[in-house]
Amino acid sequence: MARVAKAAKAEPEIPESDRLEGFPHPRETTDLVGHEAAERQFLESYLGGKTHHAWILGGPKGIGKATFAYRATRFVLKYSTGDLGALGGIEDLYVPPEDPVSHRIAARSHSDLLVLTRPWDSKTKKFKTIVSLEEVRRTAKLFRHTAGEGGWRICIVDSADEMNANAANALLKTLEEPPQKVLFFLVSHIPGRLLPTIRSRCRRLDLSPLSMNDCTKVMKGLLGDGQSADDIAVAARLGDGSVGQGLKLLEGGGIAIYRQMLALLGTLPNLDVKRLNQFADKIAPRTAAAEYDLFCDLILKWIARMVRSVSTDDFASVPQSEADLMIRLANRHSAAHWAEAWDKINRSLMRANALNLDRKQTIAVVFFELEQTLKAAQAA
Repeated sequence: MARVAKAAKAEPEIPESDRLEGFPHPRETTDLVGHEAAERQFLESYLGGKTHHAWILGGPKGIGKATFAYRATRFVLKYSTGDLGALGGIEDLYVPPEDPVSHRIAARSHSDLLVLTRPWDSKTKKFKTIVSLEEVRRTAKLFRHTAGEGGWRICIVDSADEMNANAANALLKTLEEPPQKVLFFLVSHIPGRLLPTIRSRCRRLDLSPLSMNDCTKVMKGLLGDGQSADDIAVAARLGDGSVGQGLKLLEGGGIAIYRQMLALLGTLPNLDVKRLNQFADKIAPRTAAAEYDLFCDLILKWIARMVRSVSTDDFASVPQSEADLMIRLANRHSAAHWAEAWDKINRSLMRANALNLDRKQTIAVVFFELEQTLKAAQAA
């Protein structure tokens, strides 16, 4: 009797550090919104036969840099060979999702593409904090042989900011003497922090934050009808041109946190302590670490907007209800006072994080600091 093979146990899917949970990965996203100028610049370089071997894709986190890298990768791998002059009628880097190149990249099965990210540690069940030397050494395997399809070999580093010193130096050696037909895309949220020697060997292509309309358009496309238009509008504004940041706010309860934060700010300069305790009880527990981090980011950004608005006497960029609150508080406080409050609160939050201080107490300190500075200004 023939022996029936026992079905192999399915391996658990390994998480990806460059994926926003619940949404398509950049390699699965063929559309790109709001970066037409950068796209034209790369396309002209490629069609002109003068493509630089390494590109730094710079700009804030979450604005589409990785999506751009994969979009350019699909285009180059599709048109790796042949007469570039015949592509003169092409106006963008779009390759349809049904194209075989798109399928293989989405499936992570294209032999001429290598992606370096922070790896998953199966023991700790966490992502490693860096792109290590071992990761960068994987490029040797890709470059040891000619391209499987006779065209380009491409390496995406997402993000280059996360390389440690050894990894950065190893990558530098390859950038100094690149193999033929090799293309690097270094995704960087803060290009100025990369090694000067790496920057000098790359062509920099900066992507700008998206407009609020573009952010809203992309988020609506991803979320469909499952999210209120008001929440999406708030997320688009608070995301500062980053779809990624806007989605994190929506998916992590950031919009509710923001509205509760505004309600507390509305009680100043006579802080509602009971409401403060209720707010802190929700986001201070260790199980609410993501919510606490969102609050820290939101409060600092709100104070920074106050500084800008008070300095310019322009509150037109925020909704009327929030502008009314800002104007009321601004009448009691100068831009210099707000800037000083931002500095004190930022240092308090950094110290609390470094020393692992009690989060509820830290949240209270933030609001008490604002209360005291407002009262002092009122008494002056």
